[in-house]
Amino acid sequence: MTTGGARYTESTLIMSRKMLDTLAYAKRLRGAGFTEEQAETQASALYDAVTGLTATKLDVVEAKNEIKEAAAGEFTAVRREIGEFKEAVAGEFTAIRREIADIWQALRTTNGQIALLRWMVGFNLALTTAVLVKLLL
Repeated sequence: MTTGGARYTESTLIMSRKMLDTLAYAKRLRGAGFTEEQAETQASALYDAVTGLTATKLDVVEAKNEIKEAAAGEFTAVRREIGEFKEAVAGEFTAIRREIADIWQALRTTNGQIALLRWMVGFNLALTTAVLVKLLL
């Protein structure tokens, strides 16, 4: 913000709020040709504008507390969501482990059945060979 060639920063405005002397400002305006009513109105308007743009310590503390409360609420929500996610993932892993165990059991059963079939085929092949040899001889 630039006024009358001077540059005002945010910190300058905050300091101006404390140091703004409306009486002295009104006197300067009267000295420049303003009527008393105009000078007082201008000083009051400037004070309202400056104080409306700046924050008091109380405003800063309140904003800080609001941010802390909001952050704490968000942090709690995120922790809850992470906990729910962990539970869901743990449940999925348990289900996957159960399915893998079932597959291994099915493979063991199938391997046993295949071994039995090999034995049966081998026995039938040997028996058939023996019968054919006896018939041909």
